[in-house]
Amino acid sequence: MISPLSLISNVTNATQSDSVSNGALVVTGGVGIGKNLNVGGDTHIAGRLIIDNGLEGELTGNAASATKLKTARKINGTDFDGTKAITTNEWGSYRTIQISGEVIGEITMNGSQDVNIVARTELAQDLPLIGLSISPKWEYSGTSTAASIIVEKGEKVKFTGTWKWVHNDANKDPETASGEWGGVVPNTNVASEELVIENITANKTITQRIQAKQKGYKINSENKVVAADATDERSASVSVTFRDRLFYGNVTTKTPDIATIKKLSNELVAGRGKTISGITSPKGAYYCYAYPKGLGNLTGIVQDGATPVLSAFNKTELTYTNDHGLQITLNVYVSANDGAFSNVKLQFI
Repeated sequence: MISPLSLISNVTNATQSDSVSNGALVVTGGVGIGKNLNVGGDTHIAGRLIIDNGLEGELTGNAASATKLKTARKINGTDFDGTKAITTNEWGSYRTIQISGEVIGEITMNGSQDVNIVARTELAQDLPLIGLSISPKWEYSGTSTAASIIVEKGEKVKFTGTWKWVHNDANKDPETASGEWGGVVPNTNVASEELVIENITANKTITQRIQAKQKGYKINSENKVVAADATDERSASVSVTFRDRLFYGNVTTKTPDIATIKKLSNELVAGRGKTISGITSPKGAYYCYAYPKGLGNLTGIVQDGATPVLSAFNKTELTYTNDHGLQITLNVYVSANDGAFSNVKLQFI
């Protein structure tokens, strides 16, 4: 130990409880100060300065390392004091994002440079799919170009037809096709190849369909904008329906033959029921109502909406071959008495 000094100047090593230097202090060895070091001038320490209980006061110059900045600095709008990593609230420089076309999905950008997004160029809003039409020709005991025809059971029907579509700017064109004509899509306003179907003897619907994928975007179940992925479809159909023939009117005998029945009013029907108004059967005339047995027996005949009169008719059966070679058995209902009706309405049920 060295005694307290009023002045310490150039020494090799200094170890002291309290040390005071009024001038410069130059130590070429180590410095060990138990309490206070007061130096009036410059201090030059060639070795290490070890401070056990902290250092107070201002320092100048650069530190070799530090854990926290005394004053936080903003980096892109976010405070940074050196104690932890940060994610800035904004980019450091303004960037230009240029978008062309329809934007679907997402892109990741770090702001280091301008971004040019070349997106999909299809329509942002989808167009409805164009329609199609069928041009039919039906040949049977007659001919027809109607979309739907009804013929009597026993007919043999031949179908000949084409289909086409016609472009317009308000609709999108078909991409694929399916149906009776197959998958070939003809050019706009050009008829397809001809389809021929012969010997049709039962109800038939002939259908052609066209399809095109939806374009643009949609909102999915997660409320995200995604590319539309469904397919639009349009169709056109024509049909032939086979029906039974119903006969009704006045006859002059309680047991009319088929030649007499075929002369009565008649129509093609889907069922046995019919309501007929203005029926008058004069003296010597009986009212007759006949239809194919396959439609079932009548469950009632009501006169003028109120009076049941089924019991006033006699029922027989009559088998014949129709004009198309089909053998049919008729249920034949004939009024039991002549002159039974005068301007009445009969509902056959």
